[in-house]
Amino acid sequence: MVGVGTDLGKTVSAAWGDYDNDGFPDLVVAHWPDQNNFQYQNNRDGTFTKITEGPIVSDAGSIDGCVWGDYDRDGWIDLFVAMDSGDHRLYRNNRDGTFSQTLDLPTVGAASYPSWVDYDNDGFPDLFVPAWRRVGKNALYHNDGNGTFTLITNSPLASDGGLSLSAAWGDYDNDGFPDLFVANGNYDGGQYRNFFYHNNGDGTFTKITTGTIATGSGDSGGAAWADVDNDGDLDLLVTNLWGQNEFFYLNNGDGTFTKITQGNLVNSGGAGNGAVFTDYDRDGFLDLFVANSNQNNWLFRNKGNSNAWLTVKCAGTASNRSAIGARVRAKATIGGKTIWQLREISNGDGVGNGTLTAHFGLGDATIIETLRIEWPSGVVQELHDVAAKQSLTVTEPVRLQATGSGAFQFKSWTGMRFTVETSTNLTDWTALASKTNAASTVPFNDPTAANFAQRFYRVSMP
Repeated sequence: MVGVGTDLGKTVSAAWGDYDNDGFPDLVVAHWPDQNNFQYQNNRDGTFTKITEGPIVSDAGSIDGCVWGDYDRDGWIDLFVAMDSGDHRLYRNNRDGTFSQTLDLPTVGAASYPSWVDYDNDGFPDLFVPAWRRVGKNALYHNDGNGTFTLITNSPLASDGGLSLSAAWGDYDNDGFPDLFVANGNYDGGQYRNFFYHNNGDGTFTKITTGTIATGSGDSGGAAWADVDNDGDLDLLVTNLWGQNEFFYLNNGDGTFTKITQGNLVNSGGAGNGAVFTDYDRDGFLDLFVANSNQNNWLFRNKGNSNAWLTVKCAGTASNRSAIGARVRAKATIGGKTIWQLREISNGDGVGNGTLTAHFGLGDATIIETLRIEWPSGVVQELHDVAAKQSLTVTEPVRLQATGSGAFQFKSWTGMRFTVETSTNLTDWTALASKTNAASTVPFNDPTAANFAQRFYRVSMP
């Protein structure tokens, strides 16, 4: 690899994202202090080109975290960089492989690892920026949908601060709105408990002050939600620095959690920082990787159980190709109770990158009654009676534009391959042709269209 394996620096954060929509993830590596960032473009052949010009690699400073998100929903992911000085950066994707710094957000103090999330379900990704060094409050920026952000000041999220290092969003109570956990460190002698907030579903939050999660205190560095036992609700892992054991909280399904105290996961000691759940062996159960400081990293394999699961990988066409910002909802009946689960496709928060897949635990369910994908473009797609215990790749429906009799065109990202299908009754469909997009727009003409009284067309992935 060019640069990626040979460049040296005081790296503190990394963000993978397909910023040119070619189907291959690119990389930005943030540095601290006072060193320029690294930016690498994927060459699609196992190598990378190091980008040496542009604002992302030219702006120097004490950088703490970086994360991708399509804040303006134009189909191209943008980059937010949190600065230790509070002079944060938002780089807008120019859609040609370059970026422009677009605006300065209101300064609230030194920041750590930021995260994008649509906390109020209005379709636009909002931004949460934790503050550290006890010199500011955590910041929640509401995306106003017109390219600007409003700093929320009347929320418990805005009144709390300490040594907040990272944030983990997850709908732990399955009410359809993402809740927030904030990890706080104590390494300067302070005594900061971790923060836990419930999303009220109306744009506001309630700080939870009782229970095992809310009263937890440690040198916490990272956190991640995941349904590790596939029972239909999210559990929480919290990593701790400087020799402390990790915290793991098992969701009881009633709004409460049980802190697990037995097993290697919570008795290994170490210097845990970033953590990410992913199903590396494809058995349907999420495994765990923990990045440690000054010692070996850890990989924990999930032994699993008999519960069902579903994994969904999304591919955008009008939306950004990685589908960052897409919200995936699954309706299933588990233990006699019908629930909706929510997952948002995310790049993580810089300290723990997201896997860009939605994983659902399904307990004893055999089907997902409704699988609903709310794409960043505004398209809403539903699949019904989806079998459990499988991994799906779902492509955003292509929008067809008629250009004449039997002629139409559609847009997608280059390199994507589609099958054009036709029907006379909207029930029976026949494959007509295969098309690979070599540009941004794919034209199609059916020379036999005049032979039919009516004919319908659709485009799907083969």
